[in-house]
Amino acid sequence: MLKISIVGTPARCRIVLEGKLIAPWVTELKKTWEALAADLDGREFVVDVSDVTFISREGENALLELMRHGAKFQCRGVFTKHIVQQLTHRHKSRGRDQSPL
Repeated sequence: MLKISIVGTPARCRIVLEGKLIAPWVTELKKTWEALAADLDGREFVVDVSDVTFISREGENALLELMRHGAKFQCRGVFTKHIVQQLTHRHKSRGRDQSPL
């Protein structure tokens, strides 16, 4: 199970995830993001994965996609810090691989 909460302020929109980020919850996260993306109006977008206990490969890909759209991540604990570090590395590596010729 995954709980998705939205915390909005004038400067920031934060999605708080709690539980397991696996299918079908990945689809729910994507739907939530799509609904919020159109209404950010320049606010910082943060995904809080501090209370996520498991992330499937599909979940990692969804978080990576959010990162590519400018999401910042908030995490704590060894597990979520490790996942965010891996995603950041993948994100930066992909940017280098797609440099113009």
